[in-house]
Amino acid sequence: MALSHVSRKSNKVWRVVPFPCDAPSVGTPWSAERTAQQAGRVSVAVVAVGAAVGVLVPDTGAGPALLVLAALVGLPHGAVDHLALGWARGQEGPAPLPLLVAYGTGAVLVAAVALSAPLPAVLVLLVLSAAHFAEGELAFDRLRGGPGLLLPSAALGTAVVALPLLLRPEPVRPLLRALDPGLPAVLAQVRGPVLLATAALVLAGVVSGLVARAWRPTAELGLVVVAALLAPPLLVFAAWFGAWHAPRHLVRLLALQPSGDRGQRSARLLRGALLPTAAAVAGLALLAAAGRGLPAAVLVVLLALTVPHAAVVARIGAVTGAARARRLGARYPDTVASGAR
Repeated sequence: MALSHVSRKSNKVWRVVPFPCDAPSVGTPWSAERTAQQAGRVSVAVVAVGAAVGVLVPDTGAGPALLVLAALVGLPHGAVDHLALGWARGQEGPAPLPLLVAYGTGAVLVAAVALSAPLPAVLVLLVLSAAHFAEGELAFDRLRGGPGLLLPSAALGTAVVALPLLLRPEPVRPLLRALDPGLPAVLAQVRGPVLLATAALVLAGVVSGLVARAWRPTAELGLVVVAALLAPPLLVFAAWFGAWHAPRHLVRLLALQPSGDRGQRSARLLRGALLPTAAAVAGLALLAAAGRGLPAAVLVVLLALTVPHAAVVARIGAVTGAARARRLGARYPDTVASGAR
């Protein structure tokens, strides 16, 4: 729901879902909250099983191949950004041409910067990726009926980027060198402070979740951290990106659409994602053919798409948040005023 509950004791709104449109009305054979809960359980299971396999069979050398596979599986989750902003506004028509041009141009420019000045570009994009992943966790938890706590979400988004890169950097170094020979050395210099800050954030996230009795996001944060501590880093990130982040965002996109049952929403999503996904795969193939190597090309494409993708998702949050505030104010003007105070 857009408005989940209004506390009758404190007269304050305590949880408002930030991303999707209102949940389907009673009788609609599709529930965003139920679908999100199912997707959440599947993502947890896949990452847990993947981490367990990685612990039991740690030296398979399949990490780069898994990263490529995860990227291919995960690419469609950002491939309908050109439609998602319209869905947030209640529109189902084609995306406006300026948005398509701006999105494609932005991705190409970021890729060009990442290739020409990879060292600063990659560092900035890694920070942006952590923030984007944290936003995704926050919104998804609210969509499935959770409280959507900031600290556990921020800790998970940071941990899933920092820990695989810095805890055991040896398997990741070949990919980093393919982007820039000096990148591993720079990450080695910041390794201690970043790991310390990540540990502090994880601890704060766990404490915050336990105090709020938010068992599910707290347990998921613990799972991701344990997986990163024990399993091969490329396997952990590949499993998380392909089976956790991407499917959870797809559920958010299903919920964002203004109308339709699950089949109609899924078909709309599939149609919209086909051509952009094909374009991203073509770009990936061109980079790999240019001598970057397929795993390194995957990293460049993912990092390049992160900038316009994160920008669109942030804009969607602003649009839906403003619309929700208007609806909330119209329905519960006294409560909203009290809660704002």
